[in-house]
Amino acid sequence: MSTSTPYRLSAPYEVFDFISRTWTPFQDIPDGDWEKKHATTQLVLQKMEPDERFGIESPIYIGVFEVSKTQYEWVVTGSQPSDLTQSQPVDNVSYNNIRGLVLGAQWPADKRIDDTSFMGKLRVMTGLDFDLPTEKQWECASRLGTTTATNGGRTGMGADTSLKLGNTESGDVWEWCLDWYTSLNVEPGIYRVLRGGRIVAHALTSRVEARWAAGPGFNYNTGFRVCVSASQIPPTE
Repeated sequence: MSTSTPYRLSAPYEVFDFISRTWTPFQDIPDGDWEKKHATTQLVLQKMEPDERFGIESPIYIGVFEVSKTQYEWVVTGSQPSDLTQSQPVDNVSYNNIRGLVLGAQWPADKRIDDTSFMGKLRVMTGLDFDLPTEKQWECASRLGTTTATNGGRTGMGADTSLKLGNTESGDVWEWCLDWYTSLNVEPGIYRVLRGGRIVAHALTSRVEARWAAGPGFNYNTGFRVCVSASQIPPTE
């Protein structure tokens, strides 16, 4: 495998180390280096500008990749819910694991999170109000730069973190969103939204518009990515 050709991204990206709390501009990563690099405490975040089509009123940064197994274990010390390798997305985590069983379970009525949850600990470590994306934010990020059924790697939302930058996020693990799931036959307040499909599911679940629902305690082939308001991100040179 060549190590000389970098993968270039065409959107504003920042790299945040959640242990040292340092920000750096995104640098090209030579082919084959990403797996080693991503088994670290660094999050690669992509900027999303306001978009009326999706009701995005203010800019945010959203994770280019799902939170990896290594990153989850760094934040929630000693917790190993996933059977995947260190650089792959953490899976088998529930909505309650991510936001908590008490305060974190009340969104949108209460936007606070439990201190003992992943997000609670990440906020303490970083001083930033990280959270799950809303379903609209997730879909807006997924559809940036493409109108096809799957994004085919044309946006910055990456998939399996052991793979090269730019792979489609669809079909890796189901990803939790903040929202309650609603449909013609389902009332809000029972299930939370999952997007993105999963590797062992039918191919149709990898379409960008595919949605699924599960109770907040469900934790099979489920992972997540983080987002944060752009107003909290310092400018970099």
